[in-house]
This record gives sequence, structure tokens and C-alpha cells, in this order.
Amino acid sequence: MSLAAQLNVDSNSLSVGVRQRITPLTSVKVSVIRQEDRFQLNPIRDADRTEARATVAFDPAAILKGSFSIGVTDYSPHTPTIPDFTGLTLAGSVAYVELRLPQLPQPPLTANVCWRP
Repeated sequence: MSLAAQLNVDSNSLSVGVRQRITPLTSVKVSVIRQEDRFQLNPIRDADRTEARATVAFDPAAILKGSFSIGVTDYSPHTPTIPDFTGLTLAGSVAYVELRLPQLPQPPLTANVCWRP
């Protein structure tokens, strides 16, 4: 099968969401997404997808950076030989940055030893 048949797709999607900042560096988003994929050269791959998800996002200036999502996806292919899928979906990329506090300079440790026999 040609590369054009594999990649030539018309996608229509609609996304609606609400985001709330819960701290200066953290926000929560709830969204619903509807997507329709149509492959003109390979219609066996046509499918519809509806997803509801909640996402927690961490600002790049925070100790935790990135985001994590949990949702429910309903995937409905148009071909009867491919099974539908409805279930839990997870996605995320979170990194921890070690917090390093500046340290006060410490004077060198010195000792004066005087020994007299």
C-alpha cells in the first residue's frame, strides 16, 4: 500500500474545555473532544472518536513540570470487522526538578595549634 493511502486523511475535530488555575503554577482542565477521520484512499480506516478528559498541568517554573490526563474514550471505526473501543485512557509527561537552595558560603576550617615541649 502506498504512503499516500496510509497518510492521506481528512480529520474534523471539535474540542470544548474549561481550565481553572488552582495555584499560580498548577491548573486543571476538563474537556470533551469529538474527532472524525476519513481516509479517501483507504476507507477501511474511517473512524469516529469521542473523548472526555481531565488534565492537571504544571507550569514550567514549578518543581513538577508537564501534564497528566485521565479520560474516557469511545472509538468507533466504520468497518464492522474492527471492534469498537470504550474505556479508560491515560496520558502524561511529568518531570521532577530537584530543588537546590543556595548555600551560604562557609569560611574555611582552620586550626591554630601551638605545641611547646
